[in-house]
Amino acid sequence: MGRSNVGKSSLVNILLGGNFAQTSKHPGKTKTLTFYSSMLEGARIVDCPGYGFASVSHREKENWRKFMETYLKDAQSLHRIVLLIDMTSGIQQTD
Repeated sequence: MGRSNVGKSSLVNILLGGNFAQTSKHPGKTKTLTFYSSMLEGARIVDCPGYGFASVSHREKENWRKFMETYLKDAQSLHRIVLLIDMTSGIQQTD
């Protein structure tokens, strides 16, 4: 998880050793939860939409926020969350 354009999809690609997650220089490319199977002890990695800089409407951002809140509260198979922070901007209130 993390702000838009912090490198979540790039990290997924590094962890999985390939070009599986779509990356872009433009924030907001990931619009849904994308699940990837991993060789890491049978774990699944989930690429999440970012928050903050995506060039989408406020309404769409709010829909993403509600969706993510529901997923985080209700996902029974969720064991860990990794929050990526951009070291140039530090921890923000939304983080």
